[in-house]
Amino acid sequence: CIQTFPVEYGSYRGTNANVIAFMPGTDPSTGSVTIGAHYDSRPYGATSTAPGADDNGSGTAVVLATVKAYAQVLARAPPKRSVYFVGFGAEEVGLFGSPSFVEALT
Repeated sequence: CIQTFPVEYGSYRGTNANVIAFMPGTDPSTGSVTIGAHYDSRPYGATSTAPGADDNGSGTAVVLATVKAYAQVLARAPPKRSVYFVGFGAEEVGLFGSPSFVEALT
């Protein structure tokens, strides 16, 4: 699912989004696990490029690879705990995505 949230950073006012996949467990009373990474990047100076491959394309790639591996495990034996896989938005401009995700859970 796509979870949108407001972002205010400097003079910017707009929205951003978290990308969420949920795999339910067999026993909701055992809680849940979240595996995530932020998917945004930004340059560190006026003349620099955004280091997106390392910060944090690599983390996003790990989350996607984990989703694929986890789906193969689910086909054989569903886990007790539910798992959220999350691509967090607006991390680089103030850590907006992860708190928005947590607030929606509570």
